[in-house]
Amino acid sequence: DETRPVGGSVAETDREDDARAVRLCLEGDRDAFAKLVERYQQEILLYCHSQILNLSVAEELAQDTFLRAFERLRQLKTHDRFRPWLYRIAATAVLTYRRRRRSGFEGRAAPLDITTGRVEQFDVDRATDMAEIADDALRCLSEGTRAAVVLRVCEEMSYRAIAERLHLDPATAETRVRRGLASMRAYLARVGRD
Repeated sequence: DETRPVGGSVAETDREDDARAVRLCLEGDRDAFAKLVERYQQEILLYCHSQILNLSVAEELAQDTFLRAFERLRQLKTHDRFRPWLYRIAATAVLTYRRRRRSGFEGRAAPLDITTGRVEQFDVDRATDMAEIADDALRCLSEGTRAAVVLRVCEEMSYRAIAERLHLDPATAETRVRRGLASMRAYLARVGRD
């Protein structure tokens, strides 16, 4: 398996492999698309998760991204540009989700007390407020730092695994996580004083 250069740019061989897989897929080889999914699944999931900050929603958006890519593959004119095209589809999925959420189409489920069958509004408000504050703290971080923090805190990944996923040095991954967490603590301290 080829190693991608630091900084996340796609190696020439990866683009050639993508172009070959796209051509094969357009010729009817479904296994070729499965290889593209395998190559980019974690990357797209990470992107969606870093934008939405909800793993289950991010998983749905990533899955939707690949479904749309498969359905629209004939629209891709430059086959070796599959990766940026896929990211545009993912970005559109994220934007659509955010618009729906803002318009009230998406909402958080209220916790239900199974013993009484009631929903405690205080618990709903408190949980919603805490989740929104944590989301706001994460949104204050740069995209690269946010991705590193999400992988460390939510996915419980080691610095080495984060470095591999984000195509960084392990020391850089650790620095991003530490700085990101410090920035989040500072944000939460400011919010707590208001």
